[in-house]
Amino acid sequence: MCISGLKTRDLSKVSFNCIYRLVWVYVVRIKCEANTTTNQRLTQIIEAIFPKGSRNIIPREGVQPRDFIQLILIISLEKLDYVMREVVYDLLCVNNRKMITSIYPERMNIGLNAFLAIANHLERKEGAPAMPGSNFSYPSEAYKKKMFTWSNNSITDEIAESIGVGVYLIGVRKALERMLHNLQIALAHILQTNPTYANKNSDEILEGERKLKVQLLKTCVGAIPRIIPEGLHKASLVELISKLTIHMDKDLSSTAVETLKNMIRELPRWRLNVVGGYVTFLQNIPHNYPTVMDRSLVHLANFITIWRDRLQQDGDSEKVNKDLFQTDEKFYQNITLIHKVEGMALVMLCSCSYRTKNYAKHLLVEAQQLFNVMVKHFRQRGTYFEDPVWTKIEEISDEVIMKCLQVQHQTKTLKAPEIRNLKHFLDEECTHSDINCKDDGTRAPLPMWLVILFGMLHELVIKKKCASALYQAYLIGSTRFQKIHPHVEASIADPGALSRTAGLGRSRRSVDKNDMCLWRNLMVLCCKTVRSPSKFNKNSDIIPQPQFASTSNMKDPPTILSAMELYKRVVILLKNDNVDVQEIAVTALGASNPDVFSILVNCVDEHLGDTLSRSETVRRRRRREHLRLQVSRVYELCADNGCFKKDSIGDMGDTIESITHYIDHTKSICEEEKDSTILTDLKFRFCEFTRKMIVSSDSCGELNYESLAPVRRMELFRLFRQWYSNYDIESISDNVDKSRQNTSKLNTASLLAMCALLNAGSISENDLKHNNHEILMWVKQLIGSEDKFTHSLGCQVTEMLLLNNPDKPYIVNWVMNQCYIGTGNVPSGCFLALVRVLANCDYPCSLIPSIVVTLLMSAYNDTGVREKATYLLQLIVNRFFKEWRENTHKLLKTDSHVMLSSQLSQQHKEITLPLFNEIMNRLQHTSTCTQKILLQILSPWLANVELVEYPLSSSPPKHIKTKCIGSLHGSLLVFTNLMLITIQKNLEHEAELQSLWGNLMSFPNNPRILLNYIITLASLGAVPHNTLPQIKKVVMYMCRYKPDDVIKMLCSEVDKENIKHVSQLLERDECQPYFLQISVLQKVSRAI
Repeated sequence: MCISGLKTRDLSKVSFNCIYRLVWVYVVRIKCEANTTTNQRLTQIIEAIFPKGSRNIIPREGVQPRDFIQLILIISLEKLDYVMREVVYDLLCVNNRKMITSIYPERMNIGLNAFLAIANHLERKEGAPAMPGSNFSYPSEAYKKKMFTWSNNSITDEIAESIGVGVYLIGVRKALERMLHNLQIALAHILQTNPTYANKNSDEILEGERKLKVQLLKTCVGAIPRIIPEGLHKASLVELISKLTIHMDKDLSSTAVETLKNMIRELPRWRLNVVGGYVTFLQNIPHNYPTVMDRSLVHLANFITIWRDRLQQDGDSEKVNKDLFQTDEKFYQNITLIHKVEGMALVMLCSCSYRTKNYAKHLLVEAQQLFNVMVKHFRQRGTYFEDPVWTKIEEISDEVIMKCLQVQHQTKTLKAPEIRNLKHFLDEECTHSDINCKDDGTRAPLPMWLVILFGMLHELVIKKKCASALYQAYLIGSTRFQKIHPHVEASIADPGALSRTAGLGRSRRSVDKNDMCLWRNLMVLCCKTVRSPSKFNKNSDIIPQPQFASTSNMKDPPTILSAMELYKRVVILLKNDNVDVQEIAVTALGASNPDVFSILVNCVDEHLGDTLSRSETVRRRRRREHLRLQVSRVYELCADNGCFKKDSIGDMGDTIESITHYIDHTKSICEEEKDSTILTDLKFRFCEFTRKMIVSSDSCGELNYESLAPVRRMELFRLFRQWYSNYDIESISDNVDKSRQNTSKLNTASLLAMCALLNAGSISENDLKHNNHEILMWVKQLIGSEDKFTHSLGCQVTEMLLLNNPDKPYIVNWVMNQCYIGTGNVPSGCFLALVRVLANCDYPCSLIPSIVVTLLMSAYNDTGVREKATYLLQLIVNRFFKEWRENTHKLLKTDSHVMLSSQLSQQHKEITLPLFNEIMNRLQHTSTCTQKILLQILSPWLANVELVEYPLSSSPPKHIKTKCIGSLHGSLLVFTNLMLITIQKNLEHEAELQSLWGNLMSFPNNPRILLNYIITLASLGAVPHNTLPQIKKVVMYMCRYKPDDVIKMLCSEVDKENIKHVSQLLERDECQPYFLQISVLQKVSRAI
């Protein structure tokens, strides 16, 4: 009666409820009868509810699948084998090969859930369920949607044997694999990224039979990892579930996400495949579905978090290490996967949406934390690993942000806390048309976040950090670039596709502004991260790459672009008629990786080699001129990015030859063409390129001697000098009239380029003396400028001239001479350059000139210069007087130049006469103020001079030494020079001269000998008439120091015999001694 009532619409619910109660009593209370009788009665019930060969179940309405599952579970309490073979296998079509391609959603859904319920009940060892009460009510709508919840741990063969379902597990696994395969064909295409279902409601798409299939697919996916499908490869299974995370049915997508999470939690050996497969799936999400991508990035970050938490919970258990890292190869595959996640995040940081960028940043942080947990065990072995990307970004972010802000001139618009915070730039929305022209015709800069991002990537590339992550970023970025490039290329191929007035947002063909921005960002990222295969980390090449997902179902999967293929696609864009496209191509090529710069140069030569030739027609000539300007901008940006460093150029002679050819031809074009409309811009770019190339290639000797040989450098210098000839140095400032802005721009660039050329290497003495010392006079003008920037340029050029020309004393003498005769900022600038050179290397220099100029600058009116002078004096003394290092270090602690000179004169008396000679030589060509300082410096040294009296015999005494303190030569040298400057400078420096004569009387015999010299000079008939007053003044100076001794000696000299002796000494005669004393005096006078 109950069975017959199942087919009646009004009695179906009551009939099924009665059968459910009867079965419960029969199985639970009575424990069944004989085996044959029980099977017959149960078969009658089962065939009535689940008719064999039918697609349906009875009753179809009013009874929920949960009730059918509960009925099967009750029967399995006593008849497990019967339930599995006759009920579950039949529902799942396990043994029915004819139905291998058929799908019976309702039956299979109940069968799979029934097996899971039975396994769960057996594993938990639960008792029989209670009999439904009399108040049994049918489930509510919310309850109807809820199925059984099962344990997430996988049913392994061992677990299945222990609970008694081992013989049935393989059949269920095969059935699950078959169901997934058939459902994938039927439903896997109904995704949120499918344009077919873009504007349709999910309820409209998923109705009828399709809705039942979706419910079955949800059950199959939810059964994983409890049951692992048999015969389905890991990569294929992960790929299928990953696709279902973006299915149109929200419940199915949520179930797929939870399944992936459970697989990471419960299946340690699957984690690599799950996360890697999901990253591969993310690569194939189209760019025009940002919401889907954002959710997927959140899911990926959650997967990484779960993985990290499980590793932390498991700790150092031997089981975890055995499962995860069976071999070093397996461990390195996990590390490679983390780098792939980081590469994916770097690509997503190029997005135009601030949400996507923040999710990508969060993903980098999660990858960093997983990396730290994973390598904790292996770091103890001393194994080296590349640092996570976010670790390096945190280290360099502050420096890069400040550098980028200085370049973009935005420092004043941001507060200090914002400058140090990446979040401010991550939140910057890039959906505006930031690649259009400004009102004044100039190009709008990149969004600040992109400038910072590419700046950080540049630092990582230059410093060879995070190479694996950058390589993965290129693989993913190039794949996505190839997918978006045809769409954009089709639009930019039509000259009218992009509107000039409305920007890139309005076009005859649909080109979204976000697509253009993303296309540009990916292009720049690829050019920044592309690497030559020979340059890549060799350790990464030997690590086996795990198969994360299958690409067999993809339509024409894009291949990995080589550097040459990438540059061919970008270089050809320079010929596009659209200015915005050209600007994007210039930006991308200018950001090229220095490791593949030679490939870029070869590609430019191949596709744009005719830009250096001259065209006949006006139209072609203008087109080539504009293209030539773009090439100049590309090379300029490459030079700014360090592409001319030694490790970038290497031994590639073709690259150097191409650059040399470009320099020569561009120079000739700038010299010969006069009617070019963009000649000023080309000159400016050429100056900037030259300067940046020199700054970038300071350690590349081959480039300096080939592309920038001394002859070519001087030719370029004179060329830039012509562009700069009508420009005043003092006009360099921030306040420049708009009418002179272009001219000022070129003049500033030419100035910087000229400085760079002088800094690039040695200069011949002929070039230095060319055109009345043109170069040195120009450098002097730079140093003397009141503008701080120009003055610093002059100081830098002076320093580099000294460093690059150590074998040319002419430059050192010129620099020192400017310290004596220069005006304004010239002395301090030259001296500071000299200090930096002498302080940092064993630069060849003379002792006496260095000491004198240092003592002179120790009296400078600037405190910083005086400190540098004291510092340099210490270095000079330590260098030339090693035995006096300790004493000198203790004594040279004063700000007074007189005290410094006095201390040195006491310690190093042997250099008195050379120093005296140096000061006398410098004294004749300096200003009054400098003369005063030099005389003050000289004064303490005269205390070391012991005068020697001229002998009466024809030959000097044997005890008299020559050319040293206490010698006849020294006595005559000091007396004649002092007498000469007294005659010439007595009015300006009376106090200093008095000090000089007074210190010269330090030795006991010096006053008498000095007075004899004075009387001899006064008695000379050839002495001019105006000299006698100065001689008397010298005697007065002597009296002020030793009045008693001088008066006594003067009185003794009044004796007639002494006077007669003097007159006889001065008799002119041809015989010996030939008036030797007078001759020596005159000879010395002429020498001075």
